[in-house]
Amino acid sequence: MNPNTVSRKLLMLPRFTHTAIFTSLLAAATLVCAQDVPKEHLINQRTKGSLIYYSGLVTVSGKIERRIDDDSTEILGDQLCMFPNKISAKLIPREPDDSRIPWFCFSNRIAAMKQLQVPNQKPKDSCGFHLEATVQVTDYTVNRAESEVFDAARLVQVVSRGPTRNLACNE
Repeated sequence: MNPNTVSRKLLMLPRFTHTAIFTSLLAAATLVCAQDVPKEHLINQRTKGSLIYYSGLVTVSGKIERRIDDDSTEILGDQLCMFPNKISAKLIPREPDDSRIPWFCFSNRIAAMKQLQVPNQKPKDSCGFHLEATVQVTDYTVNRAESEVFDAARLVQVVSRGPTRNLACNE
């Protein structure tokens, strides 16, 4: 069918039909676009040296750890870190050539410890604490340096959390 014929036939339809057709097309386009773009995602803002800065908000679930044994604190310092589960790991930004597992530490560690109710003292007969949680984070920073570094994100909100347990030294 000739496109001009289609246009002429559309013009001959009553005005309310044009509105209905337009509304249907707009709704279909919106639905397709909404399926392609996650509701929450991180957007690359800038790169400075080995750091890639992202804006946006994501909700991730997984294991949170605070390792405070001597070996861990010597390498990373006293950090509170998250290891997203398989589904949430897809929300963590990685360049195609970056094969590292997705994990990060909280840039607002003290506030995050309070919100997640992680004790400040060292536990007896263990090397730290761990818990399962779902959290919202923002201000994600990927650190691509070739050394003992980690990504960082700011905790915004705790959506849910499991009980805090002692972390065995052999875990």
